Amino acid sequence: MNTSINIYKVARETAGLTVEQAAERLGVEPRTVYNYEAGKTIPCKETIVAMAGIYNACWLLKHVCKGCPIGAAMRTKRKTA
Repeated sequence: MNTSINIYKVARETAGLTVEQAAERLGVEPRTVYNYEAGKTIPCKETIVAMAGIYNACWLLKHVCKGCPIGAAMRTKRKTA
């Protein structure tokens, strides 16, 4: 049994969205959101940025984009705050 927590699912549920609502706002099929949340596929950076905005979860950026400019900017903001 897989008991790991998926950050995409946590963010969506915290935003109060169903899989179907999230999929519609992201412009993808519900199955795609399920796959992200099940760890079967990893969303591209553009999708992660969209999720962060739609779910009001900017923390997604720092967890996922550790090696990209978006994640670096998030870490810098956090250190200076």
